[in-house]
Amino acid sequence: MNGTEVVPAESFDAWGIFSRGQVPPEFTSYQKFKPFLRKDFRRRCAYCRIPEFRWGTARNYAVEHFRPKSRFPHLRNQYSNLYYSCNRCNEFKGDRWPDQSILEKGIRLLDPCEDDTYRQHLLRQTSGILEPLTPSGDYTNHLLFLNRDDLVEFRLLSFRIDALTQQVQAATTMVEIAALRGELLSLLQTLDRKSL
Repeated sequence: MNGTEVVPAESFDAWGIFSRGQVPPEFTSYQKFKPFLRKDFRRRCAYCRIPEFRWGTARNYAVEHFRPKSRFPHLRNQYSNLYYSCNRCNEFKGDRWPDQSILEKGIRLLDPCEDDTYRQHLLRQTSGILEPLTPSGDYTNHLLFLNRDDLVEFRLLSFRIDALTQQVQAATTMVEIAALRGELLSLLQTLDRKSL
């Protein structure tokens, strides 16, 4: 590591494993699953975890095939293989999948519904950079370009917002609370202005 302070995992609830609660009907078109996926993935990209408000609206998100439909056509409309993904991660991932030589080394693409990616495989630093902790974390990070500038900036702002929120909760005087809330509001406005 480069000496940067590490963010406690508890500080940002978007980093856990996604669990599916929706039970959609069977559709013949995978696109029809989008409203169900949107709820299950809490309006966040399964991979980079950026919420919809950051990228605009649901139109900037896609139904993504974790196991690519070109390689696993039998999973084309299987709900458990479909993920809610921002268009950028969807484009970076495309139909890429680890080849047999990579899989034989025990390296795989991390599954946001099975792997605690951001707590066990990628370390989020206060700088906003993700540092791989495992070979699969490194593979996933590089495949999806998870350290691209806009994501690093968003994680940095998110960390600062989380820290200020904790300070507001711990503040004991109205003067402290007012000052911290003003700084928090300013950060939230910055985040909103930087949304695409």
